[in-house]
Amino acid sequence: MSTEQAPPPAPPSVEEPPAYQEQRDDPNEVLQPVNLVMHGRFIYSSPNESAPLYELSRTIHAQGEATTCIEFKRLDYRVRTGADGSPDVAHREKHLYNLMHLPIIFGAGSQMSLQPMTRKGLGDVSLKRSPFPHSGFRASRQMSEHEAEREKKRGRDPRREYHFVVKETKHGFEWLDQEGTAVAHQVVSERDGQIECFLFVSVPLTRRMLDGLVALWCLWVWHQHTKGKQAPKKGWQEVKRIMEKPRDQTGIPRCV
Repeated sequence: MSTEQAPPPAPPSVEEPPAYQEQRDDPNEVLQPVNLVMHGRFIYSSPNESAPLYELSRTIHAQGEATTCIEFKRLDYRVRTGADGSPDVAHREKHLYNLMHLPIIFGAGSQMSLQPMTRKGLGDVSLKRSPFPHSGFRASRQMSEHEAEREKKRGRDPRREYHFVVKETKHGFEWLDQEGTAVAHQVVSERDGQIECFLFVSVPLTRRMLDGLVALWCLWVWHQHTKGKQAPKKGWQEVKRIMEKPRDQTGIPRCV
C-alpha cells in the first residue's frame, strides 16, 4: 500500500483558482465531455489543471513488473462556510476500484481487470483481447456461471456483453462503446521532457460510466508502460491545438 498523501499542490503552470462545486454521489448523473491529463498519481481536467479529479495510489510510470495492484480513487469536493464566513473547501476520497495487472500465467482469466470497491461502479471488469475476428481489447463484465446462463436464457451472448473496446489508431487509442460510438480518444505527448497522457472524453456519460472509463484508461496506460509502448505520438503543440478546437455536432474533437 502507498504511504503518499493527497491531494498534491496544483501544477506550477496553474494561474486561476479552482472552480469548486458541490458534488453528488449519484452514479446516474450525466456528466459533460471533458479533457483529462495524468500528472504523476493524479488526474486533472485539462487545460484548467486546478485541482485533481482522481487519484492513484502509485505513479504508473514508476512501477515495475512486481506491482500488481494500484488503487483508483475519485476526489469529491465540498464547499462549506467557515466560522469567519469565508468558503472552506474540503475533499473526500472515494475508493472506486483496484486496478489489477497480473503476470501472464497459464490458465489466468485475465491479465488486466478492475476490482470494484463500491456497488455504484461497473462491477468486476476484465480488459482482454477481443474474440476473433474483432480487433482491439474489450472491457467486459466478468460474470459468474449462473449470470452467464441467465444471459443466455435471455437470448444474449455473454461474450458480446461489454462496456468499451479500445483500438489503436495512428494517433493513439480510441475508446468505443458497445454500439460502436467513439466515446474517448487517448494520446501520449511530451512536454519539457516529460511524458503526458491525455484522455479526450467526447460524449456525455453517466458518472458510473465515466469513472469506469477513466479507471480503464489508467489500466491501459499501465499495460502500455509494462510493454514498453509509451512512446509519444503527438507533440504538445498538437495536443494543445486539439483541446482548443470546437467539438462537432456529436461532441467529438476533430483529432482523428
